[in-house]
Formats: sequence, structure tokens, C-alpha cells
Amino acid sequence: MKCLSRLFILSSIMISIIGCSTVAEKQSSRGIPIVVMSEDSDPNSVIRSGDIFRSVLTELQEQMQRYGYHVIGEQFIAGKMGWVVQDRRPKTELVHYVDLVSKNGDATLSPRAMITIKIRGAVKSMGFASMGQIRLNGSIYDVKSKAYLGKWELPVREFLAPRECNAVCVSTIFEGEARSIAAILSDDLHKRLAYLSPGERP
Repeated sequence: MKCLSRLFILSSIMISIIGCSTVAEKQSSRGIPIVVMSEDSDPNSVIRSGDIFRSVLTELQEQMQRYGYHVIGEQFIAGKMGWVVQDRRPKTELVHYVDLVSKNGDATLSPRAMITIKIRGAVKSMGFASMGQIRLNGSIYDVKSKAYLGKWELPVREFLAPRECNAVCVSTIFEGEARSIAAILSDDLHKRLAYLSPGERP
């Protein structure tokens, strides 16, 4: 009986240790703020004020929460700072924008990293239908150390569209792809931002 009691106690301890390790792993990046900005200076890219980018950003915020990241959107920053969100801004301006925000002293507006996202879409006629393509790429910056960490790019996504697909049709289809795009992007960004977890270095 004593042996069984000891075995039960040891088993309980092991389960507790394993459980704590799992929780620690899941919480390792919890609470780390990152800001996501649209890189729309390219005239062929989707503008930041458009429904397509907003849909991707909304889904990305939700997906990144799975990894414990807090995604700060530009609209949120502009609202708190009293600034105006403008389309077609150069990348250098985005970096300066976030640098000013990080010096504001407001903890809710102080990101550890900045992610830029460029979205480009196109629809080509195939005669019987249309083929849509959507491309996403961007860059990652460490706001605290002011370091450029490199580029990222997702594989091109293709999908069928109606034969006669106008601008509204294209926008609707692209918005419908937002959730799956955000899921793939969040997995990729989570790996690239792993260094932000406690004890890690870029």
C-alpha cells in the first residue's frame, strides 16, 4: 500500500512538472506587443485603408493571440495619438512613425517589433473563368534595438474567380481569403519573432 501511495505521489509530481512546462512554453511570448503596418507605397499594392488589408489585419490579430502576441494596429495608434492614417506612405516613414510612438511613454503603444505587410493582388481571365493571385511580403524590424531583421514572403496563393469579376468581386474574394492567409502568416511570424521570448536574442 505504501508503495502504491509513493507511486501515486511521484506520478502526480511528474504530471505537474510536465503541465507547468507546457504552460511555460505557451506563455513564453505572452504579452509581447508588435505593431503591424501596411507597406503600400507600391501603386500596385493594396492600400492600408482598404477592406482587404483591414480584413487581413483583423484576422492576423486574432491568430497571433494564439501565440500570446498583442498586435497593435495603425488605426489604434492614430486614435490614441490624434494622428491621421494616410495611404501610400514610404517604408522609411513607417519606421520613423513607430520610432516616435515608442518614445511616447505610453506602454500600450510601445511595440517590441514592427511588421510591414505588402499585399498585391491580380485577376487574369482564363476564358471560361478568372484566376486570382495574391502575394504577401514585408519586413521585420526590432523597435527596441532599431535593427532591421530581414524580409519575409509567403507563397503565392491562387484561386478561381467568376469569369466576369469586377473590382467589388475581387475585393470580396480577397477578403474571403483573409483568414487562411492570416493563419499561414501568423505561423511564419511566430517563428521569426521567437527571439522576443524571455532569454532569447536576435
